Amino acid sequence: MAAPYYGPSSRTLQWTEEELLAMGALELPPDVTLRTFHDLESLAIAPVFRRQNLPKISIASYEAFKPTLQLATMFLSEPNALGYWLDLAFAERVQIPNRPKGVCEFRSGSYGPEDIRRFYYLMDELKDALVIRFKDHKEFKHGLVGGFTVVAPWYSSRRLRLPSFPGYFSKIILPKRCLEEAEAATAAASARGLLDHNAPSICLILRQRFNVAVTLCHEVCHALRTALETHPLKPEPFYNDDSHAEVGNAWEASTFGGSIDFLDESGAQGAICVMKWPGAHDWNAPSRRKSRRRWLTSYVVPMDYIIKVQSRAFWERDVRRFGPGELRVPKMFGIRFGSSGRQDRVDAESSAGSSCEFEADSWGRVVRAVPG
Repeated sequence: MAAPYYGPSSRTLQWTEEELLAMGALELPPDVTLRTFHDLESLAIAPVFRRQNLPKISIASYEAFKPTLQLATMFLSEPNALGYWLDLAFAERVQIPNRPKGVCEFRSGSYGPEDIRRFYYLMDELKDALVIRFKDHKEFKHGLVGGFTVVAPWYSSRRLRLPSFPGYFSKIILPKRCLEEAEAATAAASARGLLDHNAPSICLILRQRFNVAVTLCHEVCHALRTALETHPLKPEPFYNDDSHAEVGNAWEASTFGGSIDFLDESGAQGAICVMKWPGAHDWNAPSRRKSRRRWLTSYVVPMDYIIKVQSRAFWERDVRRFGPGELRVPKMFGIRFGSSGRQDRVDAESSAGSSCEFEADSWGRVVRAVPG
């Protein structure tokens, strides 16, 4: 149930460090105060992220990881950000015609305060249906932050089946370095107080915290679906009209406008991008129709967005007042890339609306920058 893995040939993009700096992807805006570094510190953590759900780590390590858990809590608790979660929890699964039995879809619905209360109750119960572990796993050998979810029958977890969850128990696995980086950030902050404005370390910490919080919620989507399904090992359901079925990526796309990931090229310093999903390279996710996209588009996520999302005022003022659209990543600068075959060049030039030149990267793909 891991998020679709984009191998090196589809992750190595073409931004330079100078371009990322110019686009505001590496440093904080000059008018941002570092108070935001601890802005969510008084927030109560969601039950699924309680101390008991992260076994085999010390109290000090849990405290260091708490800012990430508090940010993830906002994605799980803010009423105006719960649209997809309510669909995942309560929307009817409908069999898709002319597909094998068990291939279903679910769609957006309308919900009220009582449904939100039901969801909070459900998430309180979900705390007993999952654990979160940090490991050095072969899935993380490529240096990706990522995560994956392992499911198991209740009896194998030595736990009693919960009435609300006829499905399986879940173990969410994250890279051990996520915890190590959080511990290092806490140590640095303790030694020097709030770090220097625009120090690469503080900016990288904020990007890592955002990315890991998104990854955690992505995997909670899998855990919730697995716990709710009577037959949890059947294919994942499709959401609305998505061409691919992956409930974690569907949450990211509905929340941010695409799938969140790190840029991987030299000099990126952990810059974050949001990629169109489903995209042309989602070969790991079940599909109900061939993607029409010949290009995968990756947009740089600016630091002012990352710092804004980690501000409590943003959630209480903007998201609560203007709705979930405030969480969509602004798509100002992006790179579009795909196969560099002869026919693809013809199609790309035709779809581009101009006879612009295309430069093949080291992996043999055509790459070009696109405006948002």
